[in-house]
Amino acid sequence: MSEINKTIHEISGVSLPFIPMPDFLAMTSAYMFTGLSDILGFQPPWGMSVDQMRTMKKGFRGDGSKAEKELGFTYTPIRTAIEEEIAAIKR
Repeated sequence: MSEINKTIHEISGVSLPFIPMPDFLAMTSAYMFTGLSDILGFQPPWGMSVDQMRTMKKGFRGDGSKAEKELGFTYTPIRTAIEEEIAAIKR
């Protein structure tokens, strides 16, 4: 996640929030923000939902070899995908 965040920062020039905190504090905050957002109907600040914090803590992996082989799917390099998304947002 930190590499993706750095790439987003490099391409967009937008500073990303960085608040160092221990895992227990991040998860406690995420539970609080998620609960409040469910009650009040807004998105958790800084995307600090429980699901987002778990994903950032554990990371994720995917294997698209089946889609490549069976569907002829071609992957876009992550930097190119981020550049295209940022360009689309700026329009």
